[in-house]
Amino acid sequence: MPETRSTERGYAYELSLEQHELLSRKLDEVRGLVIVSGYRSTLYDEIYQGWHRMDKRSVADAGKATVESIWLSPRIQSTELPLFT
Repeated sequence: MPETRSTERGYAYELSLEQHELLSRKLDEVRGLVIVSGYRSTLYDEIYQGWHRMDKRSVADAGKATVESIWLSPRIQSTELPLFT
């Protein structure tokens, strides 16, 4: 997601905004449990609305402080998972 980049150097393969939206619709159809990892963004706030977001302070490129996030699909009933302990 371009808006979450601290540098202009992107990934070799990156989804477009439309592909992120399509992926989120497909993930909503999954019968199992889904976890999405990334950085919080306006688009993710919109397309993963209703999912449980957990944030973790971290260090990124060149020691820059950042916050990494995961989104847990609504089918994950318990938010007491020891994911960030």
